Amino acid sequence: MPYPCIGRSRPWQRFQGEDRSAWNLSADAHEVLRRLAARLERLDREVVMINDRARLLQEELAAELADESNRSLKALAVMSALLLPGTLIVGIFGMNTGGLPFAESPSGFFLAMLLAACSTGFCCVPAPICGSEPD
Repeated sequence: MPYPCIGRSRPWQRFQGEDRSAWNLSADAHEVLRRLAARLERLDREVVMINDRARLLQEELAAELADESNRSLKALAVMSALLLPGTLIVGIFGMNTGGLPFAESPSGFFLAMLLAACSTGFCCVPAPICGSEPD
């Protein structure tokens, strides 16, 4: 919550322009009031400065958390992109239907795995060409 007096006149400033001669106070009391008003003004400035510093620290922490979240999401996206082609091929070969390629071949499993690895490798090759650089 922002400091409530920012941008408005402070309550003690209302008395600065007031004619205090009608007050039945001694000169010492007027001096004490002047010093109190000056001290309140300094304290107000310090509160505003601390509020500004706290807001800057909060923004900095939010930026750090956003960067950390972005790094985690980038790693997750890369892993998903790497595993997607192989998952698709394995999913297709996991269907128990007739007419699947390599089903009757004795080395069909190894050929399917080679196909999955090649498709994953093929998906990784265009990444540097598209302008994304590895970290």
